[in-house]
Amino acid sequence: MRPLVAAFMAGLALAFAAGCGVVGEQLSLSLSVSPLLCETERAKRSGVVESYKDEDGEWVERETVFGWYGIPSVPVDWRVSGGQGPYTLMIDGESADERHAYEGAVGTALVGCADSSVGTSFWEHEGRLYDVDPRVDSGWKTIQAVVTDANGDTAKATVDVYVVLVNPGSDRVLRGGQTYRIYGRLITVPDGIDMWCCEAGTDHPRGVLSFFIEGYSPAYVVLDRVTLEEIERRLPAADTQHADVVDLDAKLDEFVDSIDQLPDLDASAQ
Repeated sequence: MRPLVAAFMAGLALAFAAGCGVVGEQLSLSLSVSPLLCETERAKRSGVVESYKDEDGEWVERETVFGWYGIPSVPVDWRVSGGQGPYTLMIDGESADERHAYEGAVGTALVGCADSSVGTSFWEHEGRLYDVDPRVDSGWKTIQAVVTDANGDTAKATVDVYVVLVNPGSDRVLRGGQTYRIYGRLITVPDGIDMWCCEAGTDHPRGVLSFFIEGYSPAYVVLDRVTLEEIERRLPAADTQHADVVDLDAKLDEFVDSIDQLPDLDASAQ
């Protein structure tokens, strides 16, 4: 019977270590995320519009907004060691996703790619709802997590994921150093400048996209809307005030050369 007892005690010890920590070991938390890239369009508004008559008998409309949806998630794995189980976690400001609560020594959280600090909830058919428009944009997002054990001790950890805004639209400034997906193609705005894009003209058989450098006029490059091949560029005159502060021609070269290139995923928000 002794071998069976020994095996049972060994198994019990392993289970205790996995679920309840190792006595005397300091509580710690680690996170990992894969993939490091999360592509998303802007959030969509969820609501209903009601029509009714006002006090004067005129028909008016009133919209009730439930939240903003359509932002994808990334799987974030957590692992807790030490302390004393059971464990509970807050990950990206949430204690649960639409599948389960964040509990236990190991698990996976589905974390939204937008800013959750605006407030979130979960609906049966639309998944995660943001309380207000999170105004998602490209760039690194730092996901923060904290674990609390049975003794009330806590440990923290962070992990970064790169968010790519897809189809940002003509009313969104493209920020320097950030990567966007426009008409299906990745493109990065060089550091040190901001740009904005608008679809302009149909003189070219397939239409064109014009990308303007913010704060410099005229400073732009025109690309084929389908192939994103350069068709035209224009720069301010050499004697234009501030035109020599940035090498605009080199910035446009860098911009065009970035097409279809991934952002630097070795970098992070830290």
